[in-house]
Amino acid sequence: MLNEIGMNEINGSIETQEAPVLREFGLVEQFHWLMGQNHSNHFSMAAEVTGKTTPAMWRDALDEVQRRHPFLNVRIGAEKGSKPVFLRANGCRIPLAVKERTSSLQWQTEFERELSTPFDASSAPLMRALLLRCGSRCEIILTTHHSIADGMSVVFIMRDLLQAVSGNKLAVLSTPPSAEELLARLVKTPPLQTTVPA
Repeated sequence: MLNEIGMNEINGSIETQEAPVLREFGLVEQFHWLMGQNHSNHFSMAAEVTGKTTPAMWRDALDEVQRRHPFLNVRIGAEKGSKPVFLRANGCRIPLAVKERTSSLQWQTEFERELSTPFDASSAPLMRALLLRCGSRCEIILTTHHSIADGMSVVFIMRDLLQAVSGNKLAVLSTPPSAEELLARLVKTPPLQTTVPA
């Protein structure tokens, strides 16, 4: 069934020219990428939203979230024998599929379908969205390649998406460091000094 924009799927173009490297993979990211070579290890997260929204509002919100998070604008580059890297892919848009909800349990079927649909990691972006609409209630399902996010990351992305669909502007974040870089920063940071009042 066509949505208010007049299409079932709302996609943007993907940049085809050679993209600059955003950064190399960390070990954890490389592990998830290698695991994905044998079986799909991407994951989905769903949220139920009450209140009147439109596909155009969700499209704008996804664009806002994508502008905020650098890893929502990447694809994976992997030359044989070299470490994989995140390549910038400016000009792509998170795909948004829109469907009319036919039952309160439909989201579970769609969730399973999303989990069984693999990503092409060499194409950006590495996240997609599905919107199930029914009057003043909807479900939004985000599916993400595991190399760019973990479960907690997607919780924050979902939070940002809900803020954006409510009309809030989001500040742009810097490129996330790898887990190894974060750990190195923690190790180099001296412990906090505390004093006990006399």
